[in-house]
Amino acid sequence: MRSSYTGLLLFAFVVLVALLACSGRQSNASDASKVIVPHSGSMQSDPLPPEAHARQTPGLVRCGDQSCELKSSFCRNEGIGDSVSLRCAPMGPEFDPERIAPHSMLCDDASDCKAGEVCCQNPVAGGGVVYECGKAPCGLRETCLEGGVCQPGLVCESGKDTPTGAHCVAEQKGAQCDTERCSGQRPVCCWDATARTGTCVGENEPCATRENRKEAYRCSSKADCGGYFCAAQGNETFCVGEGYVFMGVACLTEADCPSRSPQTGQPYAGCKVDDSGFGRCMEDDE
Repeated sequence: MRSSYTGLLLFAFVVLVALLACSGRQSNASDASKVIVPHSGSMQSDPLPPEAHARQTPGLVRCGDQSCELKSSFCRNEGIGDSVSLRCAPMGPEFDPERIAPHSMLCDDASDCKAGEVCCQNPVAGGGVVYECGKAPCGLRETCLEGGVCQPGLVCESGKDTPTGAHCVAEQKGAQCDTERCSGQRPVCCWDATARTGTCVGENEPCATRENRKEAYRCSSKADCGGYFCAAQGNETFCVGEGYVFMGVACLTEADCPSRSPQTGQPYAGCKVDDSGFGRCMEDDE
């Protein structure tokens, strides 16, 4: 009897060991079926930093301390005279985009516009500009949000003189300055008309004033302006769209001149370059 009982215990022990071994094999097989992906620094991530996404605001326009949804509203200037006070306003059934007040905004970057259009600063009658979608080049210039993008040939540069915080400027901005080309951190040619010499200076350095009789040339031709005109006005030149060329067009060659004067509509006869190296597009009767 004792030997029989001992045999039963031995049999039970063997069965228990077999069951445990089988359970272990099943567990290992289950673990082996799992796909383990180790962390790797080489895995591709979103190429844009998180703050970059906030710079693209399709359907929204920055309006002072507000953001306007363009489906039903726009950014209206409620200022009087030269003051600018921006507030969101409903478009309403009688909204006419051709009659909005100067400095009002219907876009703040190209993401608010249809494919093939950009957000333009365009001049309006009586002075000032409006921000609206249109084909490049713009009447004055293309606008962007700080850190954004512009059309080829232009880059988005921070600027305090625009409610978007930035605007599009020539990627290769600069000017000819006697025998030197101004560029980089010193893109402006400060020309001394009395001494007949020029010095390259930065944008924020004093140059053209009534006291020193110097001239600030920010461009010499259309090639310096990323597809826009180099306008000659008073004692300076700067890049603008055709709608803002009031005084004349600067040039180095005849190819820099449009067929007609943007101001008068008269045909241009060519480019007249003076002994300083700066040229101006001249009308037939000049």
